[in-house]
Amino acid sequence: MARALGRGSAIDAPRSVVGVLSEFAMDTPADSTLTMRSLMRRADYRDLMTPKVGPGQPAFDFELPEYDFSDGGGAATGATVHLSDFRGAQPVALIFGSYT
Repeated sequence: MARALGRGSAIDAPRSVVGVLSEFAMDTPADSTLTMRSLMRRADYRDLMTPKVGPGQPAFDFELPEYDFSDGGGAATGATVHLSDFRGAQPVALIFGSYT
């Protein structure tokens, strides 16, 4: 991440990690006790940031609703898909994040 921030892009000037963290601190209202430092010290935040699965270990099984995208929209089929259905059959990429 630091390397990507240091390079910047054609649109953005290069930024440092310290500069990015200070931007988060500015988003906190003046009367709030929550700061980036206090957030990072919280046990629940540290737990969320601690990997529960190591390299080479199987991911936890979970199920998601199945959708049909054949008509260009996403319609629920009523079926579910389990991650374990793909074990040994094909690779699966799990992407967690927001595309907004």
